[in-house]
Amino acid sequence: MPHNVRMASLACNLPSRLVRNDDPAFAQVEPIDAQWWQFWGIESRYFMDSQAGESELTLAEHTARQALERAGVEPEALDLVLSNSTSPFVTGEHEEHDERGASASGMRRFAPRLSGTLCKRLGAHRALNADVEMECASFALQLQIAANFIKQGRARRVLVCSSERMSALVDYTSKSSTNFGDGAAAAVLVADEHSSSGADWLDAVYRSDATHYGLATMRWRGAHERAECEAETSSQRPPRFGVYFTLAQQAQELIARFMPEAIPDIVDRLLRKNGLAAQDVDAMVFHQPSKILVNAWAQRLGLRPEQYVVRVADCACLVSAAVALALHDSIARGIVRPGGLVVIATAGAGWGFGAQLWRWGETAVTPLSFETNNGIPSDGI
Repeated sequence: MPHNVRMASLACNLPSRLVRNDDPAFAQVEPIDAQWWQFWGIESRYFMDSQAGESELTLAEHTARQALERAGVEPEALDLVLSNSTSPFVTGEHEEHDERGASASGMRRFAPRLSGTLCKRLGAHRALNADVEMECASFALQLQIAANFIKQGRARRVLVCSSERMSALVDYTSKSSTNFGDGAAAAVLVADEHSSSGADWLDAVYRSDATHYGLATMRWRGAHERAECEAETSSQRPPRFGVYFTLAQQAQELIARFMPEAIPDIVDRLLRKNGLAAQDVDAMVFHQPSKILVNAWAQRLGLRPEQYVVRVADCACLVSAAVALALHDSIARGIVRPGGLVVIATAGAGWGFGAQLWRWGETAVTPLSFETNNGIPSDGI
């Protein structure tokens, strides 16, 4: 028997360390002109504080527990747990960390990924777990997979979780390091009885285009810089070689050319497929890379200001958690309401684009604090 899909709860958290644009963390960044700040629209962001025990794992667990509590779902009742962290390395259990977030023993691991450890920590012992990676579009892709499992009768309760720690990956000599913040989001999706008018995932459209594949990449700082890095360590500074994120030199210019059209195009494909126009939709929730881009998408689609949110100024781009935070904010503000038609539109570097159409239901959301520590337990990490 088919089921409807409803997001029963949504939780979002930001870590404790507030970092403004003039923070000493960016002291080595090349000079930044006013156009850069205007395009991205970022004034501050939050970074994980390893000294306070924060990591992508503790933030994920804390946020997932909040989502489960709000949904009234016990971890043991979960059928599926999906998660992601864009970092190629994830923190293991009970590892000690230095002030840069690297484990003192160098044991941050590549695999297993986040989902298995998260299941173990939550006590979701019977759930299938998997990690889903599509860069900034990962959370939306998790929603799609969760909806598929529920509609096929393979799951009734699914936890999806994104936990991002870009502060450990950005190159602090490049201005692209200012674009990102850390944060986590978790949602519980449940099966409801089938109803043609009830809350449900309705449809989606996706596409990929690798034309601009190299604009935003995760790279390995090469061995040719090793001598310089080792010289730095002599003054008690950690080596700078390793994995780091970078934007290509021409990235801002090229992104400003193709991205204003990419999201409206995928949304328009979805709406036309379902015999709808933008004015038939009650709210749209966009990925949040830039204030100018989000406003450009909304303008091209003919949206009114009360139909969408922009959430980058105080927290920067949260990578895969960005669209979840925008959704959380939209629900909290009453932009996304039960019974409304909602489009969730996202993009991921590489590049992949997607838009989902939902008839929204009752979703319990957590309060979100910005200027204080969110009470994330350290568990000795």
